[in-house]
Amino acid sequence: KKRDYYSQDIWNMKYLRKFKWHHLTERIAFESNIKQQKVRNNMAEAKRETKFFIEKANQSKALAAMRQKRKGRTSKNKNNDNRPQFKRMFKQRD
Repeated sequence: KKRDYYSQDIWNMKYLRKFKWHHLTERIAFESNIKQQKVRNNMAEAKRETKFFIEKANQSKALAAMRQKRKGRTSKNKNNDNRPQFKRMFKQRD
């Protein structure tokens, strides 16, 4: 019937020469595989970004702890003024 929503599609499939059902299913399977591959790539990229962020956050924490420790050492040295403080001078080459 001409009023049917799929009438033109069925007509095309019916009269397309050498068109078989497996051509259509292969195309659908191919598009499905591409879609799954894109999703996998996006997931892998998100995983890499998350790993990079966590690595940098841990590195930042370690550096902050090192700075804090260094700051604690220098404040202890300033409190102990019993030792003379030497400033080292190095000759520079021209």
